[in-house]
Amino acid sequence: MSVLAVSLLPVTFTPVLPVVSFHYQPEAFYTDVEQAPWSVLDVFDDVNDKLFAFCELFCDIVDKHAPIKKIKIRGKYSLV
Repeated sequence: MSVLAVSLLPVTFTPVLPVVSFHYQPEAFYTDVEQAPWSVLDVFDDVNDKLFAFCELFCDIVDKHAPIKKIKIRGKYSLV
């Protein structure tokens, strides 16, 4: 006969939250958007390929100027 041991102690964890860094320069963002190689989109015939290429270009620019960072919340939290 096997016995299952269950701990009644609360499980503690440190929450990690994704936050967007808003310390960006709008002029630099606009410049990068203007200078992006948008003509690459004309190479594709399929609309899904064009959308994918657009998302890659635009998301790279957004990640450069407003990156998502992970922060830890201080303190003890329990799941119970």
